[in-house]
Amino acid sequence: MARPPQSDEERSAKRRQIQRAAIELYRERGSDVTVRNVADRAGVSVGTVYSYFDSLATLMRSLWTGAVARVNVEFIELASEFDEPLTRIRALLERYVQFALDEPEVYRSALLYVRPPSHDQPEPDHPDELPFHALLVTAVREGQGVGTIVAGEPERLAQVLWAGVHGAVALSQNMSIYRLEGPAELGPTAIDLLLRGIRVPPTG
Repeated sequence: MARPPQSDEERSAKRRQIQRAAIELYRERGSDVTVRNVADRAGVSVGTVYSYFDSLATLMRSLWTGAVARVNVEFIELASEFDEPLTRIRALLERYVQFALDEPEVYRSALLYVRPPSHDQPEPDHPDELPFHALLVTAVREGQGVGTIVAGEPERLAQVLWAGVHGAVALSQNMSIYRLEGPAELGPTAIDLLLRGIRVPPTG
């Protein structure tokens, strides 16, 4: 006899069961997780995992999509509060650090996840798909237009800003075998140095 189709509630429960297993494994192993590991932990078959998620990458992204979407909205709303480009950039960088402090697990999962070579390697998206990057580019371009930010390719300068603040947040997490200061200490100093580096110095 054919098995009756699952209800929406049953499918949602099974999806959450698989996601919980993936979260547990990610906490234990970092990125060294396979679909087989997830299936075994969830008590389902590999085929069942693939019936809900078309790849391991899709499954892992599903763990933090909601939280990242919410933070993206916060970035957009925050940027709208500041007309002056350098002030806007400072606010965005400070919020990035605060995101890592407030939601460290989401930050690690979404922005520190390194996909092993053996895992699915999706085609890279343009960085402007991320509001944080697009907002930085816009602010840099506007600052250059009014003469407060140094000349240079806006996208590259935006990525330097992102790389600098990301490094300040990630250093102590990626190099945890050393006694390093954390994002609460390094973040403000990094932001000051980054802004000093892109600001046009006063004349006279």
